Amino acid sequence: MHCISRLSGRYGQLLLITEFLSLISLFCVIRNVIHIVYEELKAIGADSAEPRARRILAGLGFTRSMQDRATHNFSGGWRMRVSLARALFLEPTLLLLDEPTNHLDLNAVIWLDNYLQGWKKTLLVVSHDQSFLDNVCNEIIHLDQQKLWYYKGNYSMFKKMYVQKRKELCKEYEKQEKRLKEMKAQGQSRKQAVSTTSFLICLLIYV
Repeated sequence: MHCISRLSGRYGQLLLITEFLSLISLFCVIRNVIHIVYEELKAIGADSAEPRARRILAGLGFTRSMQDRATHNFSGGWRMRVSLARALFLEPTLLLLDEPTNHLDLNAVIWLDNYLQGWKKTLLVVSHDQSFLDNVCNEIIHLDQQKLWYYKGNYSMFKKMYVQKRKELCKEYEKQEKRLKEMKAQGQSRKQAVSTTSFLICLLIYV
């Protein structure tokens, strides 16, 4: 009986030690998980998330009291501002903005203009606001005749380059028209003349 009692006592001690080691192991796992969570929060700037969100909302015209209001209490125009603020806050790799200055007053437009000038990632903007495009964009994509044409620089530079391109094409057109007349004068075949005319028409299409 004495031996059995001693074995039982040692068994109980072993169980306690095992449970203690399990608790230590669990603690280590939890500590590692917490460390990973804190690192992730640090990476996404969680500690500065609210101040940054409030700064963006303020720039778009939201007062402090408006910032604490539920979205469904706003009108459609203000909800558009909320959507814009959300997109700016998330900072996606590619940000697409379609007429972002719509529904904005002058102060909000100026703020957005300045904010996007410091945008570090890819930004694709569709806008009819020439001043906004001049300040924000450094490349222009022109859709013409179902083709995309790429230009370096802002919108004003694009207009100058586009006008220059039209002038060059017009000169080429005049040159080819003169050549056509010479071909006709020299008695070239109608087929050759038609071929040259088709080339001229193609030039005009892309002017």
